[in-house]
Amino acid sequence: MQALAKARYVRTSPRKARLVIDTIRGKDVGEALAILQFTPNFAARLIEKVVKSAIANAENNLRMDGENLKVAVATVDGGPNSMKRLRYAPQGRGYRIVKRMSHITIIVEETEPKPEKKAKRRGLWPKSQRRPKPQSPSKPAEAKAAAAPAAEEPKPKRARKKKSDGETEAKGGE
Repeated sequence: MQALAKARYVRTSPRKARLVIDTIRGKDVGEALAILQFTPNFAARLIEKVVKSAIANAENNLRMDGENLKVAVATVDGGPNSMKRLRYAPQGRGYRIVKRMSHITIIVEETEPKPEKKAKRRGLWPKSQRRPKPQSPSKPAEAKAAAAPAAEEPKPKRARKKKSDGETEAKGGE
């Protein structure tokens, strides 16, 4: 089944509205609304209203599930060019300005519900790049030897150079 919504005599040019409507044609309604919300265009606000109206028509009149809808048909047709204005021009002339109108039509249809995907638990790295796990020693004596590192003698500290009154002293000092 399909649900329809129309907005007629909308004050935007059909050419500008078609640029926006081409981006949502064939998409899920949730994705289409997200695209329209973040599209910086005046026509996007008008088209968003029509899409929301089509979703409401589908849910309330035809008892469709709002989450399983997709935009099947999205068209923009030219309306009457009834708003004609005059712009002053040089030498006593007047240039005509035609303020265009359009008719926006959105048809949504219900699709099959998508099966839920099982989340796979994956490690941080692919198996080929993972470090091998350390193996525990088989005998307790080896475990103690592995746990306690051999005692090493501390290295002698180097004497630092001291600076006082612009003079430097040698390691041994005076």
